[in-house]
Amino acid sequence: APSPRPPPRVIHLRDYVTAVGLVKTDPTKTYPCASLGPYLLVVALRECVQLLSLHQSETELVVLETGMEVPVESLVGSLVCTDNGRILVGCADGHVYELHYSQASAPSFSVSALWRPTKMRKTSCQGLRWGEIARKVTTLWQPYVADPVMLMAYDSSRHMVFAITQSSSTAPIGNGTLSSSPNTLIHAYYLGDKGHSAPRHIGPVKLSLLASFVPIRDRDIVSLHPVSKAESKSMCCVLVASTGYRFFLDVSLHSNTIILRNHKALPSSLSAVSSSNSASRLTASAPNNSSALNPQDAPRVQASLYSNGVFILCLPGWVVCFCQDRNKESYRSNSEAREVYSLFQVPPDFVGQPTQMWQGCELK
Repeated sequence: APSPRPPPRVIHLRDYVTAVGLVKTDPTKTYPCASLGPYLLVVALRECVQLLSLHQSETELVVLETGMEVPVESLVGSLVCTDNGRILVGCADGHVYELHYSQASAPSFSVSALWRPTKMRKTSCQGLRWGEIARKVTTLWQPYVADPVMLMAYDSSRHMVFAITQSSSTAPIGNGTLSSSPNTLIHAYYLGDKGHSAPRHIGPVKLSLLASFVPIRDRDIVSLHPVSKAESKSMCCVLVASTGYRFFLDVSLHSNTIILRNHKALPSSLSAVSSSNSASRLTASAPNNSSALNPQDAPRVQASLYSNGVFILCLPGWVVCFCQDRNKESYRSNSEAREVYSLFQVPPDFVGQPTQMWQGCELK
């Protein structure tokens, strides 16, 4: 008979978690930890990043404390782990840092080495360290303000990390009113042909310059997905806006630039269905209020998944799945038939409101 499952063991962290990741340990490297499993659970807190050891037994997956901790002065908003065991975090100061948690991975020189032990520290991925020095000096007399890193993604086929910094800015549009528009910057970090080189920063590029012809409401980015080299050699990543608008980007290593290759709105029939469902819901909730049918009240994309040309968009109360039409005749004759979709309604929550879906996962 199989052995009984032991009771769960709880590890209490001293702060709330902002991001998590999983990295594979390298047996050829030396780690400052007595008990080390095949994987490390990377947990980002507000002021540091902790690494916990994962051990698998016959009956359970055990998480053990290692005492490995990398201090981070800025709030971590997102992180990615590469196949080679590298950890990169995006922080609220608008920069991406690489965490060094073993002696072999630490670079020969870093400004942070002046006040932090060599094994457990971070280095900026922005290239030369003058930006890091300027931020340290500036914070002596005034707070440093920057657009935070909101999204990150890693492309294992190209060994490239993508990051999005985004914030909202307001500008007067006349009659004393203000218009809010997202300020989105796109960064790319090339890690070399085999993923072992120092990060090479490409960008940043403003989305408003790449897609100035796209309405402002379609530039509010909510998701970032890599596009593998096997799927496309001319596109590296795709951005998804809250309206479902998609931007397909490419990175040129020769010119060190980021290029907009393609852009697509939602299929017109799908937009009509979403607007119709939104209007029906608003009419039922406020039948005597004509302002409730404002087009701005249309459901917004909260999360998305992507793999090999297939998109899954998560909206309040709805899940939309669409992909490219494989019918060559329809693809050539009608541009609107290039994408086909399915629309699924999610049951409402316990108070009758549309179910919120903020969290997505990787789509295989």
